[in-house]
Amino acid sequence: MLKWLTVLLLATAALGCTPEPQVIDVQRPPTTKPSQSQIVGTWKMISMTEDDKLLPVTQPFFMRFYADGTAATWPTPVAPITRGKYKYEDGVLSLPGVDTSTPVQVRCTHEKLWYWSQDGECLCYRVEPDLEPGKMP
Repeated sequence: MLKWLTVLLLATAALGCTPEPQVIDVQRPPTTKPSQSQIVGTWKMISMTEDDKLLPVTQPFFMRFYADGTAATWPTPVAPITRGKYKYEDGVLSLPGVDTSTPVQVRCTHEKLWYWSQDGECLCYRVEPDLEPGKMP
């Protein structure tokens, strides 16, 4: 099995952000730490920081978190779908058993999920109904 955080990080870097000015969501995350059940579902990456600039993501990239602690991401540069396990505790998401994993802070509302570390941040929007890995809306 691929180490899915590495794949996630590679995918994030390869997603393609555009330097052209576009309207992007600059709402800040809530301060309340969500429960694990609040992050369960399908999320589409909308924006990310790159060189300290908040930029829109121009290629589709999805993450799906399941209640049993498994997750999937798609599409990625190395595989159409990657799968792995996640651990969520007290507002921090980590990937156990992945040496290159950096835990990230997570906050969410029903519609939006933010995650960040010292390396940058990403904003995702919830996709409803949930998508099966590999599917596009």
